[in-house]
Amino acid sequence: MAELTRIDGVPVYSTLAEALAYGVSNGLTGYHTHEVNGVTGYMAGSTHEQATSNDGVDPTSPSGGNGALQNITSLGDNEEPPGFY
Repeated sequence: MAELTRIDGVPVYSTLAEALAYGVSNGLTGYHTHEVNGVTGYMAGSTHEQATSNDGVDPTSPSGGNGALQNITSLGDNEEPPGFY
């Protein structure tokens, strides 16, 4: 995964698919964006508050340990999955 940076301990990725995969494995839904050095980066969680909340999910964990990444269908760099806006 191409991690651009971390904001408040949560990774910001170069592709939407990577952010959504992180979200699934860490119990987050949706995504939001951040500008990182003039590049749009994607963070899991429909809001930054959701992404950084301490609700039993470790936002710094790359996988959450539940194997959810196996259920992600690969998306192209310019594709958005249905239902995520």
